[in-house]
Amino acid sequence: MPYVVESHRRLVVHSPMHPGLRVFLALVAIFPLLAPYELIIEPNWESYLNPVFFFVSAISIGALSVSAFFAWAAVAGVSSTLAFDKADKTFCQVAEAPVMRRRRDCFPLRAVRSVEVETHELESSTVYSLVVVLEDGSRYTSASSVARSEAEDIRDRVARFLTT
Repeated sequence: MPYVVESHRRLVVHSPMHPGLRVFLALVAIFPLLAPYELIIEPNWESYLNPVFFFVSAISIGALSVSAFFAWAAVAGVSSTLAFDKADKTFCQVAEAPVMRRRRDCFPLRAVRSVEVETHELESSTVYSLVVVLEDGSRYTSASSVARSEAEDIRDRVARFLTT
């Protein structure tokens, strides 16, 4: 859930990945590990060279893949921040995650060409993101939201801040 912190000379849009979500994803990653245990380890197979064991192995590999996916989502989920600073006349974008180095890109505030709301159509829902477009065509995305009005409110606050 994105949130905005605004002062007289600075506006910051935070789009963090909540620590509770990271913990939840890590816990969900443990659940698929039951399949290899229940299907391979607990039965104590006498012979591994039979068609049933290969089928069970395929299921276990799939379960391990699902577990790895959720574990990766827990540690690689990116938190981002967009900062507009009138005092320093800069626009900075910061992205960080537990498994990646903190990345910070700064540009002159005059390089900001526009602030837009971008729509991402998913199978079950639509997600809206705040996009800052620079003069050179670079695009910096942050503040994903399931409510279009929330993304548009953030865009309007940023546009108002940049024009005053």
